[in-house]
Amino acid sequence: MDIEKHLILLKGEDQTEKISRCVYEDGKYKVTFLPGKIYTYNHANVQWFKNPVSLDSATTVVYKDEQPVSGVDKILDFEEYKRLCFVTGYKKVYHRNEITIESSCLNNPDAHNCFEYLKKLAAVIGDKDEEDRSFLSKEYSKLSYISPSSVMALYLSPTTIDSPQYRQMPIFPFGFNLSQKSAAEKALNERISVIEGPPGTGKTQTILNIIANAVLNDKTEAVVSNNNSATANVLEKLQKYDVEFYSAPHCQDTSLIKIS
Repeated sequence: MDIEKHLILLKGEDQTEKISRCVYEDGKYKVTFLPGKIYTYNHANVQWFKNPVSLDSATTVVYKDEQPVSGVDKILDFEEYKRLCFVTGYKKVYHRNEITIESSCLNNPDAHNCFEYLKKLAAVIGDKDEEDRSFLSKEYSKLSYISPSSVMALYLSPTTIDSPQYRQMPIFPFGFNLSQKSAAEKALNERISVIEGPPGTGKTQTILNIIANAVLNDKTEAVVSNNNSATANVLEKLQKYDVEFYSAPHCQDTSLIKIS
């Protein structure tokens, strides 16, 4: 039986690869197993699905328990059930309620066209490497999947951005002035927020207050910068207040700190 076209569950277990033939006669299924034994099953014990939709694993991510499933080579969608084929040759069937399948926002023509435009811009501007290739262009070329719930997807898709309201009164344990308070509240209430200002205007202090609110609400944050000094400054302030145990500097890249 071709697993690319069929899924046969016997008493809830995937037996497709062990079956050479399946026939429905007189209210029962006659199932021929390799190398040739035939067994008869009641209708209620057999589920037979055919002609799945094949999803592109390069532009589709499968989540199990909110974690991405890695090493997926093929995704066969039989509607109620999904078969994942891994690069190792291993295969597993999931009920649709067990996993979440998310397609890249680049499958949207508008988002795709916008991203292609950004890639063309990146090819002619920005820092170049030793091969005279734009660093940003090189990074863009690696992207085949962009989560529709990501910040980048919001930039690429010309749709109205709904701003979820922060339901809890924000806290400011690191102090604030009026502009810092306003910046932190907007960061907590908007899907995308940009805070800018010259040195000494309290951007790090604002970041610390945003972190405090994220931790209070059981959220995980990543503090990222294009240089190490900016993230080191945040870590320094956390250490100053004896709360650095919330943070985990990335071991291979000190310009990234994970906070949870």
